[in-house]
Amino acid sequence: MTPILRIENNILESFKPLFTGEKFETPGKEKKELEFHKGFLPFESYKEKIQNGKDKNSDIPFVLLRYKEDEQELANGRYSAQAVWEIIIGTYKESSDGYSTGLYIADKLKKHLMEYPNVPRKFSVKQDYIKTKLLEAESSGYYWFHKIEFKTYAPYYDCKIPL
Repeated sequence: MTPILRIENNILESFKPLFTGEKFETPGKEKKELEFHKGFLPFESYKEKIQNGKDKNSDIPFVLLRYKEDEQELANGRYSAQAVWEIIIGTYKESSDGYSTGLYIADKLKKHLMEYPNVPRKFSVKQDYIKTKLLEAESSGYYWFHKIEFKTYAPYYDCKIPL
């Protein structure tokens, strides 16, 4: 497993205990726990969902962690690297203030990412950048989507060329 994939796994695993026992509204009027995914939502065709007796929007509510990019720099003879991540939060609530459910989840995740930077974890968040926004174009009806963007320190690769 590459170092970036290891960081991705560690971040996602650290999120799960934050919401243990919490349930959120679904389009089917039920409540269920958050589902956590890496990269993309699992693909299941509409036909498969119907055959399995699932609602076409059964992925809601979810937290999706996605790698965006990483970069490495060399300054003053020292290498450093960082990776940029985004979290997409998908929720449903039949209310004009339904965005507040996603915002609650986003705030809880941000707090987890930003607090106690000196506590040893299996990843290190760069404390100088975190951004949250409502994805207005994607949110419609009672479906609400939020995005968090943040950075972590990443391993770097150096090249020592003998002269």
